[in-house]
Amino acid sequence: AKSAGYVMIRLPHELKVLFRDWLQAHIPERAEYVMSLVQQLRGGKDYEAAFGTRMRGQGVFADLIAQRFVLAYKRLGFVEARTLTLDTTQFIAPRKLSVQRELF
Repeated sequence: AKSAGYVMIRLPHELKVLFRDWLQAHIPERAEYVMSLVQQLRGGKDYEAAFGTRMRGQGVFADLIAQRFVLAYKRLGFVEARTLTLDTTQFIAPRKLSVQRELF
């Protein structure tokens, strides 16, 4: 690996119900605790869609995870500035599709 990153658990739409059901089925004794942690990361909700917080979370617990990630990132020898150079010379923009709609 040349770089690393993380995304905090995201539970949009029906995923939050599916995840809660999975927790109840597989670790019922920890389900409430796990969802409490998720909600601490999401301002008291199961999911927060706001740009800037949806991928990283917010609050003390999210800050702690971010700090731990930075320490592990450095310990594993990744360079501090995470830069990724992409070769965009091979990119070809998709053609515009002409779609005819039939009215009934």
